[in-house]
Amino acid sequence: MKKTGFTIIELVISIFIITVAVVGVYSAFSLAVILSSDAANRLTAAYLVQEGQEIVRNIRDTNWLEGEDWLEWLGSCSGGCEVDYSSVTTYGWGTSGRKLKVNDDGFYVYDGSFPETKFKRKITVTELNNNPTFAVLVKVEVSWDEKSNLLYLKQSAGECNTKYNCVEAEATLYDWYPSPTLPPTPPPAP
Repeated sequence: MKKTGFTIIELVISIFIITVAVVGVYSAFSLAVILSSDAANRLTAAYLVQEGQEIVRNIRDTNWLEGEDWLEWLGSCSGGCEVDYSSVTTYGWGTSGRKLKVNDDGFYVYDGSFPETKFKRKITVTELNNNPTFAVLVKVEVSWDEKSNLLYLKQSAGECNTKYNCVEAEATLYDWYPSPTLPPTPPPAP
C-alpha cells in the first residue's frame, strides 16, 4: 500500500523556505522605503540650499539698488546666520539654530505659528582674500533630523554630516560695481 502526503521533514523544509522568502521580500521593501525617504529629504535639502544662495544674492542686489553697502549684512553671517524670504533681517545662528517652518503658501520660513519641519539651514559668509569689497564666499548647509534605521545612526538637524543628513554648497558672490576708490582691475595678460 502506497502512502501519499507530507512527512514532517518535508513540512519543516517547506515552512523554512517560505519564511526565508517572506523575510527577504520584507527586507527589500523596508530598504526601498528608507532609500525613498532619504531621496526625498536630500531633494528638499538641495532646494533649500539653492534657495539660501538666492536669498543672499537677493540681499546683495537689494542693497545695491537702494544705494547701501552691498555687504551690510556680512557681520551677522560670518559665524552663520538664518534668513528667509519673508524677513529682511538676518539672525545669528547661535548654538543650535531654528528649524524651518512651512507657511500656508508652501514657503519655508522661520517665524510664525506654522508647522515645524525637520530642516535647519545655516548660511555662512566669509571674506575672500581679505577683501570683502570685492568678493565673498557664501556657504549654505541644510541638515535634517534623521532617525536610526538600517542604514544610518540617529542624527540631529544642525549636526551637518554630508554622509547622512546634510546637503551643502558654496558660491562666490562678487560686488557688481566695486567702489571707485579701489584701484582698477588690470586687464588679463595676452
